[in-house]
Amino acid sequence: MRRVSSADFLRNFSALCDAALNEPLLISRHERDRLVVLGIDLYRDLMASISSSGAPAADRGGGAQEGELLVEHVEEDSARA
Repeated sequence: MRRVSSADFLRNFSALCDAALNEPLLISRHERDRLVVLGIDLYRDLMASISSSGAPAADRGGGAQEGELLVEHVEEDSARA
């Protein structure tokens, strides 16, 4: 997964959003991972995967918000690669 700073993301917003359609883009701020930008197809696949697990939302992410679940899943998948 490609990592860029939030400043680089703002400077190159259009090009990096296009790149995120092909692979998730990790955005960092002050050398800390903060956000993941990903294409809608991957987002839908992740949501379908989460939904099909059959686990209640609280069991999947300890009460985390939907966006936080996605970041966790993307980071876990990238760590395996």
